[in-house]
Amino acid sequence: MDSKRRAINWSDQELQLLLENYKSMLEAELQGLPYVKRKYNEDLAASTGRSAAAIEFKLCNVSAALLDMGKIYIKGYKPRTNYQRRLYELLMTQESNFPPRVEDYTATEKALMTRKGTRESTDQRRPSNASPESGRAGQDGHDTTVSDIYLTSEVVEDCDPNIAFWERVSTLWSRATGGEEVADKPFSDAVSPSQDLALKNLEGPRPAGLDEAGKWFAQAIEKSNVPNFLFLIGGPGAGKSHMAASLVRDYACISDYDENLAHRSYEYSGIHRNILLINDATIPNSKQPLAPLTNEVARSLTEGKDLIACVNRGILVEEIHDQLKAEPTSSDMKLAATLLRYINDASRSEYNIQDLHLSLQSRSSFIRSGRIERSGQCIARIMAVYVDVCSLLEKRPWVEILPTGEAVSPEYPTIDSTGFEEMRSGSPAGKLLEQVIDYLDLPEQARYLESTNPIIANITSLEKEEIREGFLAALRSAEIYCGKRFTYREIWGAIVRAIIGDLSDSSTPTDVQEKSSVDPTVLHSPSAKTRFDHLIQLAHLRYSNAIFGTPCKPDPSRVDPIRNPVTKLLSKVDPLLDAVAGDPTNTNSKGWVSPITSALGSYGQIESPLVILQKDTDTQCAFTSIGITNFEEALDQAFQEVIEDSSTSESDRAKYISWYGAHLIRLYAIFNRISAFQEDINLWVRTWRSGSQIPNELEAGLRTLLRPRRNPGEQNSRSLLPVFDSRTTPITGHVTQPKLTISTESFDLSPARNGEEIELRIKENGVQVGRIELDVALIREARSSADNFAGVTEMSSSTLPRLERVRAERLVPSNLTTDYYRLAINDKDYIVLVRPDIAAVRD
Repeated sequence: MDSKRRAINWSDQELQLLLENYKSMLEAELQGLPYVKRKYNEDLAASTGRSAAAIEFKLCNVSAALLDMGKIYIKGYKPRTNYQRRLYELLMTQESNFPPRVEDYTATEKALMTRKGTRESTDQRRPSNASPESGRAGQDGHDTTVSDIYLTSEVVEDCDPNIAFWERVSTLWSRATGGEEVADKPFSDAVSPSQDLALKNLEGPRPAGLDEAGKWFAQAIEKSNVPNFLFLIGGPGAGKSHMAASLVRDYACISDYDENLAHRSYEYSGIHRNILLINDATIPNSKQPLAPLTNEVARSLTEGKDLIACVNRGILVEEIHDQLKAEPTSSDMKLAATLLRYINDASRSEYNIQDLHLSLQSRSSFIRSGRIERSGQCIARIMAVYVDVCSLLEKRPWVEILPTGEAVSPEYPTIDSTGFEEMRSGSPAGKLLEQVIDYLDLPEQARYLESTNPIIANITSLEKEEIREGFLAALRSAEIYCGKRFTYREIWGAIVRAIIGDLSDSSTPTDVQEKSSVDPTVLHSPSAKTRFDHLIQLAHLRYSNAIFGTPCKPDPSRVDPIRNPVTKLLSKVDPLLDAVAGDPTNTNSKGWVSPITSALGSYGQIESPLVILQKDTDTQCAFTSIGITNFEEALDQAFQEVIEDSSTSESDRAKYISWYGAHLIRLYAIFNRISAFQEDINLWVRTWRSGSQIPNELEAGLRTLLRPRRNPGEQNSRSLLPVFDSRTTPITGHVTQPKLTISTESFDLSPARNGEEIELRIKENGVQVGRIELDVALIREARSSADNFAGVTEMSSSTLPRLERVRAERLVPSNLTTDYYRLAINDKDYIVLVRPDIAAVRD
C-alpha cells in the first residue's frame, strides 16, 4: 500500500505546478488565444516525471474541484471526480488567482465566453446539501467540500480490495466492444459510468508507423509552412479514429454540426491553417455524391488546409471507380485523383502534369511518404499509414521519419513459431495483455478463491509469461491460418474473453462474481455427478476453452464462434481439430497429444489423470507446475470422484472422460504453443521468413497443384491446359474428343513478400506467366498431394477457383507460346506447329 500511495498521491510542489499550468490554459481560453494542451502536458511530465495519462486525469480533477467551487473550467478537461483533498485545499488558498465565479460576469462577458468555448458552471451539478463555501468536517478534522461522491481521497484505505477488483473485472468488456466513441465523433470524451479512467487509458503500442506518423503530423501542422496530408488506411477497430482524435483535440472545432450525430468530416482552427478531418469516409457526402474523398483532397489543396483522412480500403476502390464517372477537370482534382490511386497501389510513385509533380515513395508495405511540388516548390507533404498490414502479434518494426518528411522502415519480422527462443511478449498485443493483467491487480485476499473461480484462475494463469506466450501464439496462428489480422479492437476482445469468457457487459460486479463462482450448495452436494457437472459449466470460462468459442463437448447454448469476431478466427485453429498422437518433446514425432491420452487411459482407482501427468518426467517441470491451477486440481478431484462413483452410468462415464480429456488437451496445447494445423502454419512462417525460397517439403506439392501431369504415374508426362475450354481444368487420362492444349512442362516458382502476404510467382523462361497467393489453404492442399497426385482437403472448394485463375493467366495471349501447342487425342498428344502461313500436326 505504501508504494502505491507514493505512486498515486501528488506532492504540494507537483500540485502547484499543475495549477499554474491549468491557470495559464484557462486564461488563454477565456481570451480566445490559441494554445496547445500537449505542450503543457509535456512540460508537466518533464517537471514531475508523471505519465501523460496521469497528468490528463489530474487536470480533469482540477476541473472537478473548480466546478465544486462554482468556477469555470477548461472545456477540454471534463470534470473527473474522486480527486485528492489536498488539491481542493490548495485551490481554495489561490481562489483569487483564478477567474471569478460565473455569476460575477456580466451578460456580455458570459456571451463572449460561450462563443469562445467556455461552459458555465451551475450549482445543479452539486448535491443540494453541498456548499463550496461552508464545507463540512471530515472524520480526520479536515474541512471537505460537497459529498464523498465528489471529494474522496485518491487512496481509499478502507475500501474492500475484493470489491474494487470485481468492479475492474466487470468493466473490461466496455473496452472489448469499442471503448470510446471517437470512431463516430472525434470530439467524444465520454467515459461510461462503469468505466474508470485507468481502464480508458490502457493502450498497448499502436500499429506500426501510426505513432510516428501522428508525431510527424502534429509537428508539421505547427511548424510547416505548407499543408500536410495524413492518410490512415485500414479496417474498423484498427485505431485510425483514435489517432485522428488525439491529433485535433487541442484545436477548436469550427464545423457546424449536430453533436448527437456522427458526421463524415469536421474542420478545426489550427495554428497556421485549418485542419480538415475526414473521420469516417464510409459516411456518404450528400453534397458530393461522386468521388467525395477526391473532392475533399482537392479542396484541401486549393484552400491550403491540413488534412487527416481515415479511410477503409474498400472506400479507396469505390473512390477510384467514381473518379471515372466524375471526370475531374481542374489540375487539383486530377492531382487528388492520382494521389488516391497511388495510395491504393504501392507500385505507382511518380506523376507529372504541367508544372505539378507528385512523388509517393514506398520503403515498406505499411507506410508511404511523399510530396507535391509546383514548379519545383513543395506545396504539400503526404504520409500514408496502412494500419492493417502489420500484425499486432509480431514485434513492432522501427520507423524513422527524416527531417525531409521521408519515412524509412524495414519490413517487419515474424517470430519463428517452430521454436521457443523467440517471445511475443514484446509485441503490441503482448504489452497490452501485460498492462491489462497489471490493471486488474488481483488482490492477495482473492487468490484463495482460485480453486472455485475460473476468472481468478484465468488471471493467475495469464500472470505467467509462459501462458501469455501460448495464448498470443494461438492468436497469431489464427491470423496466419485465416489470412486476416486481428484489429486493435479484436485484440482487446480476445484478451477480455481469455479473462471473463462469454460473460456479457450487462453484468454488474456482483453478477460477474456470482456467475463465475462455485455454488456452495452444489459444492457440498452428496452427488458427485452434480458437483462435476457444475464444475464443467464453470470450466467453460477458463481461457483455454473461452477463446475458441465452443465448449469441449457440444452445447448449443454456448456456441457462438461465427457471431463473435474473435472466436470466428480462433475456432479455426482449435487444437481439438487435429489432436495427433505423439510427444511434443520429441523432434521426430509428428504428434503431441500422447501425454494427455496416456494419462486418461492409464489412471486407476488411486491416481487421477493429473497425478499421472505430474509424475511424467517430461511434463512435471513444465506443464503441470505452470499450466495447471488450483481450479484444475479441484476439477481433477471431482473427475476422479464421479468416475469412481458406482452410480455413474457407463454412458456418463464415457462422456466425462471425453470432456475432461478435451479440457486438458486444450490447456496442454496452449502451454506448448500448439494450434490446429501447426505444421502448415509453420511452413507458411518458414516461407515468409526465407523471403525467396520454398521449403523442399512444400515445392513438389505446389507443382502438382499448379500444373498436374496428364498421367501422374509417368515420369515424363506433360501438364496440358485446354485452350478453348470454359474452365482451365488440366487434361488428365483419356479424352473422348480431341482438345487443343498448351503444354507446360517446366516452370520456376519463386515467393515474394508483400506485407503479410506471400505471392507465389510462376515463371517460364524467365517470363512471369502467373501468380497466386501462398496461404495456409494452398499449403494444406499441397501437403496433401503425393506422387504427382493432387490431394483434397476441406479447403479444396476455396483453392480450386484460385488455381483455375492462375492457370488461366498462362492462356493470356501475351503468354501463349506457339512451340508448346499440343493436340490431346484419346491417351496420346501430338505437337501442333502454329505459324502465320501454315499449320501442321506431327507426332
